[in-house]
Amino acid sequence: MDEKYEINDTRSYLDFKEKTFSGYKKTDVINTVFKCIEAKKVEAACHWTTECIISGYINILMEKLIIYTSKVIHINNPCIPKYIYNKYMIYNNQLGRLDKKSKDRFILLRNSQMIRNLFFDIVSTLCTSLKTKRYDKYSKIDVLEDFKDENIKKRLCARMNVLPDSILRFNDPPEIRIILNEICTMCKNKQFGYERCCFWILWLLKWESQHKKKKIPWNIEYRDVQEVDKKYRCNIIWIIWEIIHEELRTRDKYIKEQIEYLYKLFTYNYTNGKRNQRLPIVFHSIGYLTHDINYSLPLRNNFQLFLQVQCNVNKMFQIKKQQEIKDSKHIQKELSKKDTKGDIDIEIIKDKISIFNELDH
Repeated sequence: MDEKYEINDTRSYLDFKEKTFSGYKKTDVINTVFKCIEAKKVEAACHWTTECIISGYINILMEKLIIYTSKVIHINNPCIPKYIYNKYMIYNNQLGRLDKKSKDRFILLRNSQMIRNLFFDIVSTLCTSLKTKRYDKYSKIDVLEDFKDENIKKRLCARMNVLPDSILRFNDPPEIRIILNEICTMCKNKQFGYERCCFWILWLLKWESQHKKKKIPWNIEYRDVQEVDKKYRCNIIWIIWEIIHEELRTRDKYIKEQIEYLYKLFTYNYTNGKRNQRLPIVFHSIGYLTHDINYSLPLRNNFQLFLQVQCNVNKMFQIKKQQEIKDSKHIQKELSKKDTKGDIDIEIIKDKISIFNELDH
């Protein structure tokens, strides 16, 4: 990499716990990346992504990009699961080359050309992806109303048992059978199946949490989920995935492929603490089962823009070099000079350089 594009800064990861490379508040910068993606502002999104990369926030940003993909992009871009999974594997391959014990490894990757191009690729793809319909308006479970027998009965739509006998095990809580049958039924419904499936999945998780809160025994039998550690295999979420995989038996190859990539994303480095955070990936899978999918939609709506972004990645980093600090004694002095009171959104480059209006020849 040309030296003029390299970031050479003596600060460690500890210096970026709350403030970014340029002195902004960490949470503000990360949130602004997604505001720009939502507004389809490619240049601004890439600008703030650069700030995240040079501040060592790539792991946080990657996880959030994956969840955003399932929450917002969803089936608006039917090819997105395979794409985002492959990018995630490239990212983890690069990360795996560094010492896992090194807490500075995320900062070290800021000068990786592959990492820079990868993040700009993902961000620009999400920016230009359709966001026509929202699928992230999930129901909030009211424990006082939604657990009443009469209200449960009113919501049930299944008229017969379609739940395969193989789904439930002997020691699973018996009361979940009727709810699982409802989820299984709604997975086949393309009118209102998506909303109902999401509701009942959230209902089950809330039901589980209420039992744990009251210290009432409520255990799911062990499932042989090879992709995760054995200590995480007794969880209601694997029954939901069993239902999804059972429904896939009758679906076309395309849907099977996309859901399989979503499943891989969900199970990758899985812990119970990540379950609820990754729920949008489960709902994304349900979306493929409960909607007619337009297979003809392209992954990228503007290939020329994609090329422009990729050709000019390093120019964003070159702009940031003026914020380098090569002596730790000056860190506090430099940060104190930075005025971060103004709205972070208005900092956007202000025509310093028309980066994406030209292609390098």
